Amino acid sequence: LLYTYTYNLKENINFFYDKSLYNSELFTHLWSLCVEEQFYLGFPFIIYLLSKKSLKLLCFLIIILTPIARYFTYTTFSNLSTDIWFVGSLLYRNPLLQLDAFCLGTLLALINLEKIKKPQFVFEITLFCFLGIGIFNLFLNKQANQFVDYYSIGFGNPEFLALHYKYFYSYLVVNLLALSIILCSLKEEPILKFLENKYLCYIGKISYGIYLYHLFIKATLFL
Repeated sequence: LLYTYTYNLKENINFFYDKSLYNSELFTHLWSLCVEEQFYLGFPFIIYLLSKKSLKLLCFLIIILTPIARYFTYTTFSNLSTDIWFVGSLLYRNPLLQLDAFCLGTLLALINLEKIKKPQFVFEITLFCFLGIGIFNLFLNKQANQFVDYYSIGFGNPEFLALHYKYFYSYLVVNLLALSIILCSLKEEPILKFLENKYLCYIGKISYGIYLYHLFIKATLFL
């Protein structure tokens, strides 16, 4: 499954066979590579077949429809299953439910960046929305006397996704913030100059390896 980049799909269907959600404690994080490769292997055919204008339109439609798909997926499977971890994993690890992230990146490659005169303003607006939504949800949780594990804004405790319809909009907000950061970097905006720090650059160079091997190290150290 790791060789065929279908590991994430196996985790998605384990529930239907009454198996553990995760296939392995050492490889479970590699689902993200599968999602990426499934997009990279399939989407080039769509790019080849469509004109630039049609591709832009398709990306816009996918960005709009993917949160709606997450909404219906959550409501459907949460009614079929009491296993909230399965539902959370399905939303997080299914490539069709994360297509808006990839299509935002595709749009960035298609648009004329010269027409975006104030990328820093775009970043500031998305950061404000990101922080505002986060603070507002914390307020709602406090009002309802609900505590949720926030160690991951995308997954973590799936109860996080259930509160205040986060499964509908939280991924999109994170994606837009990431897009604005990339935009500022491409336009060489001074607000993100700190990212050129040599220590951050070094961590960036080794971060992929850290991601791949961190569970092996954890397993070795805590046997």
